[in-house]
Amino acid sequence: MVTNMNTEINSTPRENAQPKTKLFKLDVRAYTMIVSLVGIWLLFSFLNETFLTPRNLSNLFVQMSVTSVLAIGMVLVIVAGQIDLSVGSIVGLTGAIAAILNVWLEWDTTPVIIVTILVGVVIGFFQGWLVAYKAIPAFIVTLGGMLVFRGILLGLTGGATISSLSPGIKFLGKGYVEPFISIIAGLLAIAATVFFMIRKRINRAKYGFELTKNIVFALQMLGMAILIVGFVFAMNQYRGVPIPFVIVIFLALLFAFIARKTIFGRQVFAVGGNAEAARLSGINIKKRILSVFILCNTLAAIAG
Repeated sequence: MVTNMNTEINSTPRENAQPKTKLFKLDVRAYTMIVSLVGIWLLFSFLNETFLTPRNLSNLFVQMSVTSVLAIGMVLVIVAGQIDLSVGSIVGLTGAIAAILNVWLEWDTTPVIIVTILVGVVIGFFQGWLVAYKAIPAFIVTLGGMLVFRGILLGLTGGATISSLSPGIKFLGKGYVEPFISIIAGLLAIAATVFFMIRKRINRAKYGFELTKNIVFALQMLGMAILIVGFVFAMNQYRGVPIPFVIVIFLALLFAFIARKTIFGRQVFAVGGNAEAARLSGINIKKRILSVFILCNTLAAIAG
């Protein structure tokens, strides 16, 4: 009996060291939103034949860009166990500040962008300082900020529309990438996607994690390539890839890297998972909470 037990114990590491393969791996939670989205698209395409046209899809990408930028910043706040109710009002306020500087004061595009982003940084620092260092609940701080920023917005603009923005500002919100550049960017995106998928698979095999079959992996890469090509082709059928969506992709990749590959990102996850354990491990919780509010409100200013 002892010999059999030793044989089992000694054989376990060798078995675990071999990479396992699996033909299909279905994560219901991961694909539920995708299936729902496809279902919504199909429903609206039946209700209105122009729904899936390149022009309408381009307009939808532009419209969702503001919400997407806000969501990117909000992720870190929620991961840290906080909440920010003021981002919508910050978008309105910073957008109004940019318009006032550009139209009323006739500032150029670059200083307008810099000042607007700095306003978001200052707002984030103030709210984060109240939450982190004064121990005021984030719900209370940001709810008050929502009302205050909305009042400042109405006070600055008087409820009037500020129009005739400069071409540089309009380009950021309504510009498009040239079709030729979109094609080159799409090819680079395919190459980068395939590279990172292969590298991830090699790392999983190196440490003995479960792998999908080679044919399934090849189909996954092909599917990603088709998705990118289809997106670029559809956008080029109208006017090209919208600049706001390019900004969303850039910010999403940047903050995904920050959250998953940096010490700061891991510490934010640790603070949200167990603040007391994070404190005992040497993480400065106050600085991390302050940082996520600064990042969130800065992205709200970019959205504005």
